[in-house]
Amino acid sequence: MITTAKLCLLTSFMLVFGHISVALATTVQHDLRCPGAVTGHSGTIKMAKDSALEVDKESKMKYLLIHLQNRIKIGAFPSKRIKTSPKVEIYRENMSIRDEDVLQKYGYRLGVTLGDGSYGCVKRAFSVRLEKDVAVKIINKRVAGKDFLQRFLPRELAIVQRLKHPNIVKVYQIIDTPDKVYTVMEEAPHGDLLEYVQTRGAMSERRARETFRELAEAVSYCHAQDICHRDLKCENILLDAHGHVKLTDFGFARDAPSDDRGRPTLSQTYCGSAAYASPEVLRGKPYQPSSYDIWSLGVVLYIMVCGTMPFDDSNVRKMLRKQMDRKLNFSSTRVISQECKALIAQMLTPDVSHRPTIDEVLNSRWLRTTPSAPPTCSAAWRLESSSQPSTTDSPMVAR
Repeated sequence: MITTAKLCLLTSFMLVFGHISVALATTVQHDLRCPGAVTGHSGTIKMAKDSALEVDKESKMKYLLIHLQNRIKIGAFPSKRIKTSPKVEIYRENMSIRDEDVLQKYGYRLGVTLGDGSYGCVKRAFSVRLEKDVAVKIINKRVAGKDFLQRFLPRELAIVQRLKHPNIVKVYQIIDTPDKVYTVMEEAPHGDLLEYVQTRGAMSERRARETFRELAEAVSYCHAQDICHRDLKCENILLDAHGHVKLTDFGFARDAPSDDRGRPTLSQTYCGSAAYASPEVLRGKPYQPSSYDIWSLGVVLYIMVCGTMPFDDSNVRKMLRKQMDRKLNFSSTRVISQECKALIAQMLTPDVSHRPTIDEVLNSRWLRTTPSAPPTCSAAWRLESSSQPSTTDSPMVAR
């Protein structure tokens, strides 16, 4: 017979076991998610922010596809052109204090929140030294994943200090505390490219050419230094007060130099955003990071001129099949030149060996000339119709 005492003990055990099960489930779910990814579906561009993809090289296709569809919300990291100082300052604080106190110590008056992410947020601040508004990305180390803190964050902070291009967001200071990392950078009052398309619709081809050329020049600058972004998407393409491009968020960027024989470095870290991911990344194969960037640029250009995603990423397996079948639809309601379609098709070629380099993209007919009655697209796609400069001074570094 079960006594009252035994019944109470049994009930307590069940409650504790239930809490442990929930905690384990929550932990597993959290471990499958990384910040930084965005998605959209064909038909309309949506504000949903997807999880980034980060999978070990031993992971199987099934795990990769499941992981690609996990979703979290993360805000964009705005940016704006401001006159630069000679260096990026890096400070290391020895105690945990409030954000306001940390930033005030270095001459920043903290303002409103511009965006929230999985590991932190972005806030506006006024810089007394620069006499301008800036954006401060605040990463909370206590909630960030171990891999992010040990691998991706240090790599990002090292890379952004090397970049000196008018179309890449400028970083002014990095403040490192025991609990948080504060990255002070330009603020973009006009938001990101995704917001632009959502509020205004597709760009005119003339405007798209100007914007895309700036983006391609920023990527070309990175590739010339053997740096690949690996997370090119509309939310990481910011627009300053004059409408110029500012490429940001180098959280998944990496150095990818060629070996002694000139062969490209292959990456086995599967990162980025499902809607912008190339077929080789979706299939979990070692890939050329620079070619991955080119594919993502093709997706971005399609969105700019069509106002929709080229592929529906709600089912990654079906999306991959469509990519490999070389099916690309262009709306019949918009007039898009054949030169533009050809460039998009070339960048979205599933065969990496036939995908253009960034220099070939910049030298394409569409970027070199005005729209005209063009020849038929020569890429291996079936084109189907459906129903300035900021300063480049070196950043300030201090320890």
